[in-house]
Amino acid sequence: MPPVTTTTTPSTTTPPTPPPVDPAAARAALTDAIASVRNPGARKILTRAWAEASDGLTAENVAVRLADLAARFVGTRQLTEEELDRLLVALVGVLTAY
Repeated sequence: MPPVTTTTTPSTTTPPTPPPVDPAAARAALTDAIASVRNPGARKILTRAWAEASDGLTAENVAVRLADLAARFVGTRQLTEEELDRLLVALVGVLTAY
């Protein structure tokens, strides 16, 4: 009797696709994160910067505009580490949504 040969093919399963992020919800989360900044001067600067960045935000320009906004966040020295973390997480949410 001849030997039995078995062949195994590698699994071709793909990882699950994460659910889409709603751009409006992501933008609202970033607006809320900015509104939670305790320092009024920093909050005003960031509110203005986000208003400028979000005006006409598209998939084509989102990376450049949010990179500029992230630089503003990091450059604002009146933020606590917790506030900066919250802002950057919300910013990534907006980037992911587009």
